[in-house]
Amino acid sequence: AQSTGRIEELLQEDQNVKRRRERFQKQSSLLSKLTRQLSVHDNRSGAANWSNGGGGTT
Repeated sequence: AQSTGRIEELLQEDQNVKRRRERFQKQSSLLSKLTRQLSVHDNRSGAANWSNGGGGTT
């Protein structure tokens, strides 16, 4: 009886780990999406600043 209880315990643990991993992957994909959007935004504002100010010196 003890061994089956242990197996069920391990199975439950496995489920928890899988769930945690899925949540982590979701978070990391969200994070990379956000980072990409931010860097695009940074590039855009940088280009805008350059064309507004620094570009006119030539």
